Amino acid sequence: MKNLDIRITELADYLHISRPTIYRFIDNYESGKTRGIDKGVLNLFRYIDSNPLIGKKNVIAYIIDNFSDESSDNRSNLTKSIADFENSKSYFKEKADFLQFVASSNELDELIPYLNETLSILTSAKIEEDSLNKIGKYILFRESVRNNKQLTDKEMIIVRQILEDY
Repeated sequence: MKNLDIRITELADYLHISRPTIYRFIDNYESGKTRGIDKGVLNLFRYIDSNPLIGKKNVIAYIIDNFSDESSDNRSNLTKSIADFENSKSYFKEKADFLQFVASSNELDELIPYLNETLSILTSAKIEEDSLNKIGKYILFRESVRNNKQLTDKEMIIVRQILEDY
């Protein structure tokens, strides 16, 4: 990846992410730790690795084809939603900090599909039997956080193992 004739600053600009994030993604990718790397960026890295004769023009073309129009529309909608939130009565700093973290980090990306599905279930008129397992995990998690429930010794061992692999 480092043999490409493309500067990290350029790559960060093309991908609309920070240079430190790009460096972290590259280091993680090259050490085999792909968890936490943005899915689109991960696909770009795999594209680069699978094409040994690839050059800067090919990388830029790939980025244009895979990162441009739809993401611009989504960014516009997101920007409007955030502005609306900032000007609303429901604004509070912790929520704003969380949104900033989610927008600038990939740490929670694996949870987003689950949370979106949970939101869909919660807003439906009737919760179906097969949705109870998904919504049950959310409810138990929420209650554990609200009540500051401590992890069991077994859960702490599992957490430590996951963090070591992370």
